[in-house]
Amino acid sequence: MPTRRSLKRSVANATTAAAQLGLSSSTGIGDIFSQFAGGSAGYGASSSQNSAAMAAVVYCGPDPSVGQLFRKFGKKDSLTRMKAYEELRSRVEDSDEADSNALANILEPFAAHYRRSALLDPDWRCRAAMHSIVGLLVSRLKRDAMRYIPDILPSLYLAALYDTHYEVCRSSSAALAMIFPHQNKRKMAIYDKFRDPVRKEICWLLSSECTMQELDEIFGCSGGASKVDASDESEGRYDRAVCAALTAVPKFAMMPNTDTADPAIVSMDFIHFALPPYRSS
Repeated sequence: MPTRRSLKRSVANATTAAAQLGLSSSTGIGDIFSQFAGGSAGYGASSSQNSAAMAAVVYCGPDPSVGQLFRKFGKKDSLTRMKAYEELRSRVEDSDEADSNALANILEPFAAHYRRSALLDPDWRCRAAMHSIVGLLVSRLKRDAMRYIPDILPSLYLAALYDTHYEVCRSSSAALAMIFPHQNKRKMAIYDKFRDPVRKEICWLLSSECTMQELDEIFGCSGGASKVDASDESEGRYDRAVCAALTAVPKFAMMPNTDTADPAIVSMDFIHFALPPYRSS
């Protein structure tokens, strides 16, 4: 779970980035979020719509064994999930160009599952495995995978910036490098071409719409764990996502290729995250 020190450092960096641009923080975070509520990527949908859509992630391809793996992704036991991820990664690694149709059948549902779980799974090993798999799938399918980038990139980018485990950051960074091998093109993709879905994700994670309960519903939490364990998982999930979004703020403070500040980013009020209790519940 993120420490108070790491959270305060993230808040300080985000606040400094906004202050250096000389803009006020009078705009409410709800007003900011409403500007982007019509987009398709990120978690920014109503709770009932979002949870129902995410819970319906299934594999409909011709290989029933892959369908079995997808069903295991939703298991409560993290060891079962991890074994399923490892098997899927082995299949993708062993594939060749002739398997492009099979990989495309995997990527579509996996992108939806990744969007739901990549930042929110409580087990760092599962988070790292998901980043590795999505990097392999997109790098193998190349142009055929580009339409999934708006759904994939927000979580992948934020995980590369911040996670409580270094192995997760390393896995997501490696996946980004696989998808965009050239550094300049990678930066252009994140901060320009696919900026809107990433920015929308940052805005939503830092908004009042994002609560521990909402993230639990998106991930698909339900019974099975003790109240103490479930509470710890919820707090860790929320804290990790907020710290990642706060870490991204200084990097998104300016519009691409201009000297103009991005009002949706720099107008936020971050101070409440540094004052206990900062969690929205």
